[in-house]
Amino acid sequence: MSTPSPEPLITTPSPEPLMTTSLMEPEHQNSDSSSIQASFTDEASLLNPTSSNKPKLTLFLVLLCGVSTIGGFLFGYDTGVVSGALIKLKQDFNLSPEQEEWIVGIAVAAAALGAGLGGAISNTLGRKPTIILSSIFFTLGSALLFSAKTFTMLIIGRVVLGLGVGLASMVVPPYIAESSPAAYRGKLVTAFGATVCWGQFTASLVDGAFSTVHEGWRWMLGIATVPSIIMGLGMLLLPESARFLIQKGKFKEAEATLQKISGCDDVSAELKEIGLALLGGAYFSISKTTALVTSTNSTCPGSGTVILNCGACVSNSDCVFCSTDKSSEGRCILPTVSDNCTEPDIKYRAQDVCYSPYSWTIIAAMVFYIAMFATGIGTLAWTINSEIYPMWVRGYALSISTMTNWLFNLLIAFTFLDLTRILTKYGAFWLYTGITVVGWIIFYFKLPETRGVPLERVEQLFS
Repeated sequence: MSTPSPEPLITTPSPEPLMTTSLMEPEHQNSDSSSIQASFTDEASLLNPTSSNKPKLTLFLVLLCGVSTIGGFLFGYDTGVVSGALIKLKQDFNLSPEQEEWIVGIAVAAAALGAGLGGAISNTLGRKPTIILSSIFFTLGSALLFSAKTFTMLIIGRVVLGLGVGLASMVVPPYIAESSPAAYRGKLVTAFGATVCWGQFTASLVDGAFSTVHEGWRWMLGIATVPSIIMGLGMLLLPESARFLIQKGKFKEAEATLQKISGCDDVSAELKEIGLALLGGAYFSISKTTALVTSTNSTCPGSGTVILNCGACVSNSDCVFCSTDKSSEGRCILPTVSDNCTEPDIKYRAQDVCYSPYSWTIIAAMVFYIAMFATGIGTLAWTINSEIYPMWVRGYALSISTMTNWLFNLLIAFTFLDLTRILTKYGAFWLYTGITVVGWIIFYFKLPETRGVPLERVEQLFS
């Protein structure tokens, strides 16, 4: 008994394709390509998959997602671990504030470069080789940092590590998206963002564990070689993205990959849909979602020896002061070893901080912000960007969007202190709030829902 075909997603007439089929000629044909291409004309098989061929969440798909998202874990770990490592590095290398900024900032700049190059690399070599390349950068960078003897070696190690972070942040989300059935795509791509958070959390634990170890920074920075090697070796056992294989004309390999991932023997409908999207052209529509994230690397200095010249002390960036609840007067101290504040009612506080019974609201707001960011744009930006671009431009578009994300990270890191001076601390955060509100309005009215929609039909939502 036949069932009526469902209504198409878009009822408006299709515009003329920007690319002709001649531009999408496969690079490598095999003996089965003609028969598979012929199956692309069967419209009914696409729109009405049988229940027996409905994609399942297979163990192979879970393994593919688990191995590839190690890149997200390394992304979070390597961007977070430096905050604790800098405390030890500053002591062992006698770093100046400018050198500390270089150690942090150079990795972000390298990540932007890696993301910018990632589009061309993934479109040429494939998603899988690009992930393997990122694991090589992660391993080499971590090894260089572990064995660093000079400031120059630290910088080189951070550059290599940053390239790995940029490549992984650009290529892992589309690899998962292109490998996942529509029903599970959102959940699996979101796992990338979740592993970034786990990487940052793990970095905090590792920083604490090695904080009292001699040259503990070597272990903090070098231990990342273990997961990076696991990711590289694991990716050798996983297939290339089926959509990339079809784009390159490797239809038989793509069919075998789809069968493994979906757990279905008959994947002709999905092959047809992917082929139609590639051979029929695409419509260029880019919508960028940029998460404005700034990573603050800070420490809480301890108490120390009393300095009589408070003017010199206040001009020192490491200066703190101790004062009582009874008076706004305080003694200026530098963080060294001993504790000279012996009165029972004396407390320590940093500069520009005032005691208030409502101080807890700052912590509560920060926790709420992080929780909402992690469940919203912090993870979904990667998911949406991996879905909304047509296959023929996806690699380059993701490269641009990811590079933009890293450049905004760099911009905020370099302008935040100036903004707090010009607009005050409150003004700077009101500015960020305004940008967020504008983004919310754009997303609400312009961003279509992509849940459950096959990748090859998502672009129709922007027609």
